[in-house]
Amino acid sequence: MTNTNTVSLFSRYNEKANEGLCKVVSTLTDEEWNREFQGFFKTVRSICSHNYTVDIMYCNRFKNFRAFKALEDPFFGESYDFRTVYFEDKNEYLAKRPVLDKLMNDFIAEVTEEDLAGVVKFEGRNGTVERNFGAWLLQLFSHSAHHRGMVSVYLELLGKENDFNSLTQALT
Repeated sequence: MTNTNTVSLFSRYNEKANEGLCKVVSTLTDEEWNREFQGFFKTVRSICSHNYTVDIMYCNRFKNFRAFKALEDPFFGESYDFRTVYFEDKNEYLAKRPVLDKLMNDFIAEVTEEDLAGVVKFEGRNGTVERNFGAWLLQLFSHSAHHRGMVSVYLELLGKENDFNSLTQALT
């Protein structure tokens, strides 16, 4: 069962894991940031871009549920496509990712138990989609963890030590 403590924990974990990811990404050369591998997303850059843009897209969908002060931030006014690779320069990503994570934590702090039981509606590629709000929040964090795992594999192939998979790091 989803509750506000659970989504808060996942949000804090998401932020901590992204901090760890950013520390490793900051050590990458431009060549490593853009080196192609054989996954669906070919580069560290493309996965980081996808994860970032989808987080914004999810948050924008949550605006359809009810007003959340954190989601009114102009930061969410930027329009992104999850298939487009942004962040030519990794420093732009490194500057924007922590801002997004802070806003996401602020948003999660506004979520109530009643919200979690509600239904969010949004326009998907095949029409109107309706999902349980609490489950959809967990999907947001699951999606991020999945793609960080992909980045982790690429970082290992680049010889970069990394470990940002522990949910317990959010408890500290």
